[in-house]
Amino acid sequence: MKTKTILFLTALFFGAFVNVTKADEANNEKVYTLEECIDLAVENLPELAAAKSRVKQQEENLRAANTLKLPRLDAEIKYNRLPESIPQKKRYLGESLNDFQADVILRQPLYAGGKTEAEVRAARHALDAVNEEYRIALNNSVFNIKTAYVKLLHALYMLESKEALLKSTQWFYGTALDLNRKTKIPREETLLRIEVQLNQVRQDVISARQDYLTAQKTLLGAMGLDTSGDINIAKLPETAPDKDASLKKTFAQKNPEVLAINNRIKESQAQIQAAKSGYYPEVSALLSYGYEWPGIDAGGVRWTAGVNMGFSLWNWGQIKAVVKKSMEREHELEANRESLINNLELSLENALLKFKAASAKFEIASGNLELARRSLKLFEKRYHNTTATSIELLDSQKAFSETQAAYATALLEMRIASAEIGKITGGYFENK
Repeated sequence: MKTKTILFLTALFFGAFVNVTKADEANNEKVYTLEECIDLAVENLPELAAAKSRVKQQEENLRAANTLKLPRLDAEIKYNRLPESIPQKKRYLGESLNDFQADVILRQPLYAGGKTEAEVRAARHALDAVNEEYRIALNNSVFNIKTAYVKLLHALYMLESKEALLKSTQWFYGTALDLNRKTKIPREETLLRIEVQLNQVRQDVISARQDYLTAQKTLLGAMGLDTSGDINIAKLPETAPDKDASLKKTFAQKNPEVLAINNRIKESQAQIQAAKSGYYPEVSALLSYGYEWPGIDAGGVRWTAGVNMGFSLWNWGQIKAVVKKSMEREHELEANRESLINNLELSLENALLKFKAASAKFEIASGNLELARRSLKLFEKRYHNTTATSIELLDSQKAFSETQAAYATALLEMRIASAEIGKITGGYFENK
């Protein structure tokens, strides 16, 4: 009997310990800040990984371009069948018509019409461009995460407010029902109206909970994480950030799309110089050391040193065509830059207008929310003192709920407009 008691108490203690541990784990569940969500996205989003890979590819292109001006060591093996015995070859070949050669050749470029330097510049500007293109991908991801983050906060606020309203309406309906049973007041039609309101709030809670779960999945997807899980996020300050209209004058200096196309234009200009180098000769120093023989049993060592110069005499207009193509590419990029800046200016203007309107609505909604909260508390107090009717309290609850929704919507619009402005002006990178 004593053993059974000990086993029972042990099991009871263990069960209590497990329950406490689970409760602690729930209470200590990780809460992610906006910056932590962005950091996770950088680690997990495949589009960012692809953009980073393009940066590494271009780094190798630049490394390869830099080798063009360095000495080059090659090995060559050749065989020629001579038409007759050549006096200059008799030292190595005798009377044989078979000419085998094996050489190690050191070449040092001396002059290429500026081609080498131009190709290095082109590769360097291309690297700068793909770095900006990575920032474009990151900028888009940051905007998507910011938008999903504030929408999740909005959904959480609406869910919490609807759940609080449901709790209040349930109490209100229970109190009215109890009073009706005792005093027949409130009357049946009022009681039915309260019940309708209660059922409507229940439906609103279901919708708000679904919106919250959907917003969670959207944020997880934007971060490149498994959308079947869930995530808890930290609250943001419910204040209007400063947005200066002078951003319109400076955004092009920080926007990664503009910076990327600027570098593509510089790359194209360097490519024009590289193409024009075809009009000039190429000069290189050469040192060759090798072995020449007619067969297995004979042969001799030979070496040469000199300077080679090559010049294109006729190429059917190939060089001219490449130059013209590179110049047209530059014109295309310049036109694209002008169009891009015009579109970004318009987008920024619209975002600033949206932010200004949302900030004004938010300021009004903040004041309204406080007024509606005070009004509801007064009506609840009067209802307890039987100096307010059920309809008055019901209308006050509805007005407070609508004011909460207007406040949350204005805050969401303001935050999304702020994220749009940050995306266009490169605000995320400015703060890094």
